[in-house]
Amino acid sequence: MFAVFLLLLQAQTTYLWVSITLACLNHLKTSKKNMQLAKQLMDIVDAQVVAFKQVSDEAWSYKTAPEKWSKKEILGHLIDSAMNNLRRFVVSQYEQNQNIVYQQNEWVAYQQYQQAPVDELIGLWQLLNTQIARTISHIPANKLVNTCDTGKGDAELHTILFLISDYIDHLQHHLRAINHQSSRK
Repeated sequence: MFAVFLLLLQAQTTYLWVSITLACLNHLKTSKKNMQLAKQLMDIVDAQVVAFKQVSDEAWSYKTAPEKWSKKEILGHLIDSAMNNLRRFVVSQYEQNQNIVYQQNEWVAYQQYQQAPVDELIGLWQLLNTQIARTISHIPANKLVNTCDTGKGDAELHTILFLISDYIDHLQHHLRAINHQSSRK
């Protein structure tokens, strides 16, 4: 009887070990897609940091109209977007459908990006995106389908994978605006 008990205990221990090992391996698996997106993000950031150095302080602060954002404020908005999206990428891995939104105009105004030294803004933007790339490159493949609610009224559920792609598209849209304004000023 004791021998049967030991065999059952050993079988249970083996089963538990296999289950834990498989769970760990599944957790460590990441998809090629999020690895590619992380690399794409860092390629954009690295190239843009070089391009930012070509922009004068005057050009960074110039506003086409009082109600329009300067390049500094656009970069500030990208910093805010990075902070909020990093939270989405992390929280959505362990909590489904969390409502994570922000009021972009208020964030830009209250953080006084127009008065901030541009080198600080560039450094913060670069560091946040480096952390985002690190985070998304390690999201397990099975978590990329988890969803986050980005709606300010009605629910707008999006997968983490969609949010990552959308974040990069949004980033490129605003970088084009910064680069376009640079060519005019």
